[in-house]
Amino acid sequence: MIPRLLWQIPLVAGASLILGAWMPPAASLQNAQVAGDEQIRIAGAWYGLKNTGEGGDKLANAFTGLLGIGLSDQTELQFRFDHFDFTDSDAGWDFVSVGAKVRLIEDRLALVLPFGMYAHDGIEWSTAQIHPGAIGTLQAGQYAEISASGKVLFPFDQDNLIWLSLGIGVGLSTDLSRWSILPEIGYSVCLDESEVDPIFSYGFSFVFFPGR
Repeated sequence: MIPRLLWQIPLVAGASLILGAWMPPAASLQNAQVAGDEQIRIAGAWYGLKNTGEGGDKLANAFTGLLGIGLSDQTELQFRFDHFDFTDSDAGWDFVSVGAKVRLIEDRLALVLPFGMYAHDGIEWSTAQIHPGAIGTLQAGQYAEISASGKVLFPFDQDNLIWLSLGIGVGLSTDLSRWSILPEIGYSVCLDESEVDPIFSYGFSFVFFPGR
């Protein structure tokens, strides 16, 4: 008994960003559905990050796991773990987050509010941040749906930067109530520093709903 589709992915975008410009993923990798009372969701995802500046270098691969627990028909509590492998470094970074997803219009519109921080040889408290956002979903037939999302990263440390992320994806399944694959692309732009290159993201998630 799980709803579908995965939650927000907070991400790092390369060594320069590790030093102070922490950013969220452009892609949300989930739709607007909330789990429902006493239901859960289990999801996994892969996504890549690419610099849109000169050269268009790939920055990282990320691997994600998510557990969502329905607290009511309106609210879901989500726990998430992201691991980042950077192309220019042997060191990996992790992001751990917890947050709420709240339904506004059933299966069509939801708000999300995760809180999290990065870890590398211990928790990096200076990277604490929240990502308020919204997700909208439209049905595109019996086996597909289109989801669009927007979110803003607000760091608690004023030395870090604020980012805006937009994403769009298509959920595909022979039975959207039991499982789905969601390919998604996204675009993240820094709101504080115009010289910081925007980040392009691409990836997919797989969501399985045991008990349905």
